[in-house]
Amino acid sequence: MSKGYFYIVTGKKYRDEMLVSFQQLRQHTKLPICIASDEKPAIECDHFIHITDPKFTYQDKVLNLDRTPFDETRPLQNSFERMN
Repeated sequence: MSKGYFYIVTGKKYRDEMLVSFQQLRQHTKLPICIASDEKPAIECDHFIHITDPKFTYQDKVLNLDRTPFDETRPLQNSFERMN
């Protein structure tokens, strides 16, 4: 089973918040990180998923959870952690 972290963010405000979280997370884990967003982030991540029809609401998270590249999902604030 694969595990990793999964961010789903749309809009500049949430992408900027995710970048701060991503940089902190990267310092503390070697697990893969996937970002699903309406724009490709300015950072190197392990997986990127383009959200082609963003709603810019919480609905984006709900509609894209099943696109994760990992086996299991445990939600965290502003991100989703994949665990065994």
